[in-house]
Amino acid sequence: MKPLPALIIGCTAFFLFGLDGVQAGSKDTVNFYLTTPDKYAGKEIELDVVGVRPVRVKSPIPELAFFRAFSYDRREHSPGGDIVVAVDAASAEKFAKKYGDVWEGGRKTESLKGILLSAPAEGRQFWFVDTSGKANGLIAEAKASLQGVADDPSGLGGGPGGPPGGRGFGQRGRQGP
Repeated sequence: MKPLPALIIGCTAFFLFGLDGVQAGSKDTVNFYLTTPDKYAGKEIELDVVGVRPVRVKSPIPELAFFRAFSYDRREHSPGGDIVVAVDAASAEKFAKKYGDVWEGGRKTESLKGILLSAPAEGRQFWFVDTSGKANGLIAEAKASLQGVADDPSGLGGGPGGPPGGRGFGQRGRQGP
């Protein structure tokens, strides 16, 4: 085979098959896992987190606190996406201190482990990470007991797409205020 056609075929094969997942960023980022979330649903994932912020609505589930975690792509030196994290309410303060506020530059990342879960929201899925180990059961109980949540099947408040001012849980799109 001549060198030029072999090079073209090799490069084409590399770009078609060799970059699977690479375009989504480093493995320990939200963007990586949300590129093919069904592959990781119900499994433990690990994120490089540069900071967290509490979700701006009071949790209707007293046993859980919700934070938005911001990941960082260490390979690309850029933001790696954000996702909602369910935390045992009793350890919420400790969680906030461990991961700190949103990254202000130069700060190292902390590893966050949890189970990637989803919940239906008007014909689509939103994704979150459960570090408590009990979010699925508690959310199911809350959905069953809350009234008037037809437009918010998550039971987490805020109507379609998540909390007020948010982008929805684990959804890409416009930023909130």
